[in-house]
Amino acid sequence: MGVAYSQLLLTAVYFVVFGPFSDDLSHFDLRVGVMVVNEIMGLLLLVYVLARQGRNFQFLTSSFKVSDLWHTIVLVIGAYLAYYLIYYIVYYGYWFSTRQVLEQADNVFLKKGFAVSIIALILVNPFFEEVIGRAYLITQLREFRVGSMLAVVISVALPTILHFYQGVDQAVAMSGMCLIFSIYYVKTRRLYPLVLAHLILDFAPFFFKGE
Repeated sequence: MGVAYSQLLLTAVYFVVFGPFSDDLSHFDLRVGVMVVNEIMGLLLLVYVLARQGRNFQFLTSSFKVSDLWHTIVLVIGAYLAYYLIYYIVYYGYWFSTRQVLEQADNVFLKKGFAVSIIALILVNPFFEEVIGRAYLITQLREFRVGSMLAVVISVALPTILHFYQGVDQAVAMSGMCLIFSIYYVKTRRLYPLVLAHLILDFAPFFFKGE
């Protein structure tokens, strides 16, 4: 976990200490390419670790079922509702406390559009975050006798912190999505719907960014 998430953790710390990254798109594809390679290496490392333990991918999930497609749709809807509920609580809470409008950090990924590097990241990232950051993390915590509720809290806190580079408001709102996903996994141990839902949620902003 530490090796796989080290780069993202350093990115989050950089954001908290120094503020948002510049929206300069020079060398953007190279930076995203490094992220993709890091996530692929993390997944390969997990495969190696599971193999050393005499386990495989099925250790983390039940078999794929057609009903997983319906679960995916429900997860996408639930994740969006949770995201916007928390976002507007943060947004209006900030306004009532400061009488100022909460400004969103610019999304450099949306500015870049459908570059090859972006598509590669969108295709790899759902597997990286859901397989390692949710399924494997929760499974390992449960094996260490950590209660389900605490395992969910930890699996929500980790990606929330790691998404600080998108803006604190966005990261906090994203915790709603993570909460829905983590509770679902603890209750069902079905990983395929999580990966598919995450994939849809990552692609969606590029299609609706103009609305």
